[in-house]
Amino acid sequence: MINSYEELQKLFTKPEDTTAGVAFGNPPGMPTFDEAKVIVYGVCFDDTATCGKGSERGPEALRHASARQIETLVLDEGIDVYEKVPIFDLGDLKIRHTLSEEERKALQSEEGGKEKLKKVLEQFEVLKEVTPFIVSRGKIPLMIGGEHTLSYWPLCAVGEKKTVVIHFDAHRDAKEVYMGMKLCHTTPMYHFLKEFKTDFIQIGIRQADQQEEDFAKKTMTTFYPADVKKDLDSVKRFLKEKTKNREVYITFDIDVLDICYTPCTGTPEPFGLTPDEVVELFKAIDPSARLIGADFVEVAVKNDDFREGTIAVQLLLRLLAREYVK
Repeated sequence: MINSYEELQKLFTKPEDTTAGVAFGNPPGMPTFDEAKVIVYGVCFDDTATCGKGSERGPEALRHASARQIETLVLDEGIDVYEKVPIFDLGDLKIRHTLSEEERKALQSEEGGKEKLKKVLEQFEVLKEVTPFIVSRGKIPLMIGGEHTLSYWPLCAVGEKKTVVIHFDAHRDAKEVYMGMKLCHTTPMYHFLKEFKTDFIQIGIRQADQQEEDFAKKTMTTFYPADVKKDLDSVKRFLKEKTKNREVYITFDIDVLDICYTPCTGTPEPFGLTPDEVVELFKAIDPSARLIGADFVEVAVKNDDFREGTIAVQLLLRLLAREYVK
């Protein structure tokens, strides 16, 4: 159990010592933990990714873009986000164990690789303590990853609260098992929803298997890209009504966006959403709601291409500009 900020900080590498070498946003007059409203932290991990790699650099991408490219004033909102919601960056979670390249390959062929993965994933159980500690201090935890497996632990930390979970993604991530792996980047939502009953909304889905579709019909509400594009107003009305006076957690996979916006992520998909559509959906959440936590995952970097980091930061700033971030 985490009982103090000092205990919390020991779990993290300070942002200036991360690969980005700078805190998220790097605003002038960086607030302290006590002064901040939003607490950012990174988790650099993509060991279970089975297609493209690179999301372990997601925290670096978001910090780099937010601190060295993007202004704090969101022109279309007329809001300086860093004045509205002071942001403090904890840094990156200290990861003690990862898989070697040989062990990663073994995941797809040998039981031994899966046993090692199980031990690697156990270190992320601490995220179940990080989230409630930050929330208990009246602040909003914001995890930047990293593969989508990582969202499982923060979600479990708020699962008992009957939180409305809004999941933006191209994929359901709701397989029971994938390539023999029980918990990996394609399974976290299945295992979360088997453990917790909550209002769960998936937006942008356009890739799944039949088991996931059958599971989704029993456990969640789905809005496919066609629903958003053909009748955006209906989707917005649903979100507004569902989130009135509720606590909300947003888990956001960058591949919810169309493939033309995601040059680096490991599993890009065509026929996706546009950034403008995503912003409209952020705005649809009722002002009476309260954001209790969020994560932005699967952002990747390849060949120093920071376009995904840039678009993720721009979307994140427009999320933080909303009335329910309070």
